[in-house]
Amino acid sequence: MLALLAGACTDDKPPSGSRNAASSEVNSFAPPASASPADADQARTLARTFAEGLQQSAPTRITPRQVDCLVDQITAHLNVNVLSDIASRQPDPRTLPPIVRAAFVNAFDRCLPPDVASSLRDRFGSS
Repeated sequence: MLALLAGACTDDKPPSGSRNAASSEVNSFAPPASASPADADQARTLARTFAEGLQQSAPTRITPRQVDCLVDQITAHLNVNVLSDIASRQPDPRTLPPIVRAAFVNAFDRCLPPDVASSLRDRFGSS
């Protein structure tokens, strides 16, 4: 299930010639303010599948409340296209663009026990 997170729909190169390349990169991965209800529902479903997979791998360490937290954090920072691409390609988490890895790592740090978050950070190549 961890492979669910591992890819993104664009390369990790910022747009050329853009003074706000970092901002553009963030915006290409973040959910749009005007996301349709269907896109928001699909993003939550994909994030929940991932979070529940983590819970199954550590059932005594990840609570249902922490799963909900992960879903909220992931969908707040990654759009449905990114999550769909990750689900379909299932790449190694270390190959995700840095901004996508950071979104997952931040969700782990906010939602999970420190030892579980640390282990996942290692799997994502973000120590």
